[in-house]
Amino acid sequence: MIKKILIIGVLIFLCGLGAVYFSLPKDLNKPLYKLLSKYSYNGSSIERIQLKKTDIAIRQKNTLKIKVKTGKVVTLKDDLTEGWSTYRKFSLIYWFKDIHYVLICCDFYEGGEWLLISDQTGQITSINSPPLFSPDTKRFIVSNFDEAGFSESGISIYRINSKALVKEWANANNAEDAKWVSNTKIQYMRTTYEPHKRRLAILEQRDGKWVEISNSK
Repeated sequence: MIKKILIIGVLIFLCGLGAVYFSLPKDLNKPLYKLLSKYSYNGSSIERIQLKKTDIAIRQKNTLKIKVKTGKVVTLKDDLTEGWSTYRKFSLIYWFKDIHYVLICCDFYEGGEWLLISDQTGQITSINSPPLFSPDTKRFIVSNFDEAGFSESGISIYRINSKALVKEWANANNAEDAKWVSNTKIQYMRTTYEPHKRRLAILEQRDGKWVEISNSK
């Protein structure tokens, strides 16, 4: 009888651990940035690997197709004609299954952009850098500083749901080295040139709004 009680107790304990494990937030940043770092942001190389791992996307010569839950197919067609207004090269980078978004890199003739596509609706959101997710994966930030002006500079905060991305805060000032301090606090550097200056900026969510609470010159 005692042995049976002990076995039941152990099983309950293990089930509890399993519940805790599966309820923990998943780190979406680690696999993405490991991939980008390993292949030096080479979209074509990353796509070849990712297409073997997923059935949500297919490549047909110069066309990348993303299949979404509604049955819709998002079609992204490359145009390798040289020129600022023509050249577009799309590459599948990562499918975030847990939050239902596909990350695409789009190279321009100079510079480029990143696209997040909902695998539920096909809605496309353009961002200026790869997303950096909060610890609880409810939000992400994008930050970018492009001195040459080929892409938009600044920092933005987005809230995630499976059907749409909501931009909660944005600032066009140049931003680098952004990171989450907690789910409600972000730290980043504002950078200017001529003269060169870097300034620490801290954002915190208060009463549902993001506010800058301190600056270090």
